[in-house]
Amino acid sequence: MLGSVLKDYGRDKVFIATKVPPYHRRMMMRQLQNTATMERMLEESLQRLRTDYVDVLFLHSIENPDGPVNEKVMNFLEKQKKAGKVRYVGISFHVAGRRYAEIVYQAVKSNFYDVFLAAYIFKSPPEHMEALKSARSRQVGIIAMKTQAGGYHKGVTGGLNPHQAALKWVLDKDFVDCAIPGMVNRQQLQQNVAAVGKKPGWSDRKALDTYYAAIKDRYCVMCGHCSSSCTRHIDVPSIHRSLMYWEGYGDLELARATYRELSTAENAQACVSCYTPTCRCVNGIKIEERMRLAHTVLA
Repeated sequence: MLGSVLKDYGRDKVFIATKVPPYHRRMMMRQLQNTATMERMLEESLQRLRTDYVDVLFLHSIENPDGPVNEKVMNFLEKQKKAGKVRYVGISFHVAGRRYAEIVYQAVKSNFYDVFLAAYIFKSPPEHMEALKSARSRQVGIIAMKTQAGGYHKGVTGGLNPHQAALKWVLDKDFVDCAIPGMVNRQQLQQNVAAVGKKPGWSDRKALDTYYAAIKDRYCVMCGHCSSSCTRHIDVPSIHRSLMYWEGYGDLELARATYRELSTAENAQACVSCYTPTCRCVNGIKIEERMRLAHTVLA
């Protein structure tokens, strides 16, 4: 669809980003994709977009600190820039806990990347915010994603719009350059546009408090505490993200695709037979129940 619009509207009027995954997600060692495969993915994107270049190419779903500084990956990106297919390069990530900050600091240290596409919401851990602030101070552009905290219908009361308030909250941070909230209809488009340049006020804070109170039994803030307490090392945050795509976004196909990217050692299969769980959520989510639901619905 975007390719069709660009053909009529004009390529030079639009700033476009696309992503390629540099690692095989289902392999525990996060084995690197063949660079020829990444080139093919980029070429397919360019063909669908009906353009010969993108403004930003993101390495998608980076999950460990060494991911952004792999020499083969960096050489691949440099090659695309020299060929004129890519103007800027970046990384995208929505990992939990300490790894989030470690990825940011390692990528900044490389002095190679222009922009980060990072999960950031009004309930993000403080260390995530500090990492992004540090990156922005080093002239790295910051694009926020997952800004509406799942977009659940629960907690939406009266005239208070928590999804619009959540976007205001993120855009009000001086280290965030822009955001990419999902939009599936004109009403959401209008609400998101109306949030631009607006300071969050009392009613916005009230809406966010009400919204979080309604979803805190299912929404994972990606703090990472549960991962350290699980003796089976299940990827609990990623499984929660899969559930969010189903329950919040209403996109069962995306939820299942995301869940099925997890290896059998990471998904919730082991949780089905775990009757003495050690994992604990500091925010009160009943992890064992949620994991069994995820495997039942999404496997």
